[in-house]
Amino acid sequence: FSGKQLPEWGFNQHEIVTDRVVNQDDTIWNVEEHRYTKKADQKERERDMGMAEFVPLQPTKLSFFEKMWELQYKMFTTNSENVQDHIYSSAAFDWLFLTRGIAYWVSPHSNAQIHLLGNITTWYSATFALGLYLTVLVFYLLRRRRQCYDIPEDIWNKFCIAGKVCLLGYFLHFIPYFFVDRTLFLHHYLPAYFFKLLLLVALIEHISCLV
Repeated sequence: FSGKQLPEWGFNQHEIVTDRVVNQDDTIWNVEEHRYTKKADQKERERDMGMAEFVPLQPTKLSFFEKMWELQYKMFTTNSENVQDHIYSSAAFDWLFLTRGIAYWVSPHSNAQIHLLGNITTWYSATFALGLYLTVLVFYLLRRRRQCYDIPEDIWNKFCIAGKVCLLGYFLHFIPYFFVDRTLFLHHYLPAYFFKLLLLVALIEHISCLV
């Protein structure tokens, strides 16, 4: 930055030059914003300028709750804008059967790759356990309505508590993604998958108590 202004043909903008001496204050500069100006788009440009979010010139002091609100707002608006397609994106229903993984790294020089893939055995076992637990739960409820108590009360209570915790955690982390308008990936399913694994273990323990 030379400190001089260009003439009219340069729209009176500041002159930027090169210098062999790099250790000086005038070589440190940053561009906050650059907009292409055109007379035909004057009104639209003015409207954009009025709605633009500029970097504050002075340090901003926010309270704890203001910081928390800004963080939540930024995360929400960023996720709402992230709706484009991606080669490794997947729908929420695809997560049940592990139809698509995620490539984290691909070597430009060889076939070496790093992918996020689930263990096919535990993945399908947990999905099967989810359906089996619901089936067994409905069976027990129908039998108990007919005053048929097939298992001791303590085992029944343990079976119900495990189901409440695991099913509630699973569906709270899974169902909302069916209504989210954004790009989804397999890693979004991992919190729900954790609860489904817990349900698989609880079901195996329940069966072992009856054998």
